[in-house]
Amino acid sequence: MGGFRRPRCSYRLLGEAIAEYRPGSRPTLGYPFDQMWWEPFIKTCPGDGPYPALPEVNGTAVDLPINPGVRLGNFARDYVKNRADPPTFASAPPNLTTYVNLGMWFWTDTAIWQPISATASLPNGRGGFNWTTVTATPTELIFDPGDGEYGTGDHHCPGPGWTWKESDGDEKTSPCMYTYLHSSRMAPDSEAFDATLTIRWDVTYRDNRGGTDTLTGFTTSTPLRITVKEIQAIITN
Repeated sequence: MGGFRRPRCSYRLLGEAIAEYRPGSRPTLGYPFDQMWWEPFIKTCPGDGPYPALPEVNGTAVDLPINPGVRLGNFARDYVKNRADPPTFASAPPNLTTYVNLGMWFWTDTAIWQPISATASLPNGRGGFNWTTVTATPTELIFDPGDGEYGTGDHHCPGPGWTWKESDGDEKTSPCMYTYLHSSRMAPDSEAFDATLTIRWDVTYRDNRGGTDTLTGFTTSTPLRITVKEIQAIITN
């Protein structure tokens, strides 16, 4: 005989549900107890009726413990994300203008290419604090050239790129380099390609309990308008 399997219930943070259905409402806060951080959840099981305070969602309220390192890490991650600057854009040729079949170097300011850290702490209920330090590290520079089907796709670099110098000439190559195959007359407005420069940030945390882990990373981006011209050949006798 097959055994009876009880239908599973689902859990969702009450604060997330309120933010979705009541934008602008005051967020719900958890509380420390027994070295853990507790948060209100909505527990939804088959057959549950509407939750009284939020009738758009079925279920009942329960308090569940959350690893304080992860919870605090998410607070600190949001703070770090807001501090991270979008990439600056520099190129050779300069001034957001390049030419068909000419390798365009691009790079960003190395001052931006630095780790950013932040620490969040909460009382642990025993007179002390739990704390988590989050560090966001730039790991990849991504150039979306905006030429779509006319190009070769996004270009990914493992660093901020190299600054072009006159001594580099026209033959030296860079790991952050893109070659347009068509002029921007092929762009929707026939003037410039809508490009984007993006930094990808990886995020890690460590806490006072010795825990270390990764958190969801994020990106910062800068929109660009790249004009691509054609070099006309001139034949002289």
